[in-house]
Amino acid sequence: MLIRLLRLCLFLLVCTGLGISLNPQATADLVLIDGKIITVDPHDKISEAIAIRDGKILATGTTAEIRKLASANARVIDLHGRTATPGLIDTHCHFDETRQLYAIELSDVRSIPEVQERVRAKVSTLKPGEWVQGYGWDEGKLTEHRYISASDLDKVAPDNPVWLGHTTGHYAVVNSYALRLAKITRETRNPTSGTIDRDPEGAPSGVLKESAMNLVEPLIPPFTPEQQRNGVLKMMATSTAKA
Repeated sequence: MLIRLLRLCLFLLVCTGLGISLNPQATADLVLIDGKIITVDPHDKISEAIAIRDGKILATGTTAEIRKLASANARVIDLHGRTATPGLIDTHCHFDETRQLYAIELSDVRSIPEVQERVRAKVSTLKPGEWVQGYGWDEGKLTEHRYISASDLDKVAPDNPVWLGHTTGHYAVVNSYALRLAKITRETRNPTSGTIDRDPEGAPSGVLKESAMNLVEPLIPPFTPEQQRNGVLKMMATSTAKA
């Protein structure tokens, strides 16, 4: 209930530093007091109370300040120190299936040899030097319970750069070919907010975490317009079939 009432917080907060709205004569039909109101204003201010009318924010401020804005029939909710946040509205979608058409699906693999076999099969359809892409692996699902390494991929793709994104999207593994293209060596320092995973001897293992992925990912050619078109058409066909 509280979340629904606060969905407009992100763009309707018009409070001053004292919490008085631009329309101080307006009265609130809903007041939340004695809480922690996350305003998401430019200063990330946390207020004690909030006044609302017709689903729109009038003001935030102290409980004493906000009580003055309540109408005679206002609903007053005591939060007892609890937190109220703006509504979290997520309307994005992954509309096309380009990646599913042209990259290797790895969410269901259960061993490193299975990963290698899928990479080997993809390489057989490519020319030397063309990129192999895959997504969705999770070391927690592998019988080996370890990261995939560059050396694992080198055995099946010595002449093609390989990029396999982790299921979380926060790291990926590449093979030695890709490491060479990105000029990543044992001397390469970790980028800000990223980690180049290393083996016991200090050489890059192939696993790149967070911003370290940016050392390689820009080298991967984007999908062509024709490939993207095919991906959208596939999604449309899939959606129609499920309707």
